[in-house]
Amino acid sequence: KQWYQRRVRVLRQLVIRVAHRVGVFLEMDDIRDVFYLFRRPSRTSPVIVIFMEHALGARRQILARKNRLQQLPMRTLEGFGRYGNTICVDEQLIGKRNDLKQSARRVVRQGRLLDTWVLNGNVYVRDNQQRKHLIESEEALEHVVGLS
Repeated sequence: KQWYQRRVRVLRQLVIRVAHRVGVFLEMDDIRDVFYLFRRPSRTSPVIVIFMEHALGARRQILARKNRLQQLPMRTLEGFGRYGNTICVDEQLIGKRNDLKQSARRVVRQGRLLDTWVLNGNVYVRDNQQRKHLIESEEALEHVVGLS
């Protein structure tokens, strides 16, 4: 139990340091929970952060600065060596929106679209002509793919 509490404390401190690097000032009590999402041993394990209700403004700031976070070189942050080279910031979606996000990412990996992202719970894609589209259904995604 002590090793787990120590690991959680260290993870919270690392998350706070990373947030400070992009101008989001968190405190220890802003984070409700922080844990690893374990994958296969050969891959790095993502760190999941769940914010307290009173810190949802900080969560929004982090999501707004996710491009800056993703450009931070992890090796310059002491203690982050085991977490890979980049930071990935993602909104947690449920149900239909999560399915849309996964479908859009699959189409991007196939090279049929340029990019996909989530903003304020909405799924967006960029087609091969650099146009942005809000995707609200699988049919809308198929339509955009057909336009590309």
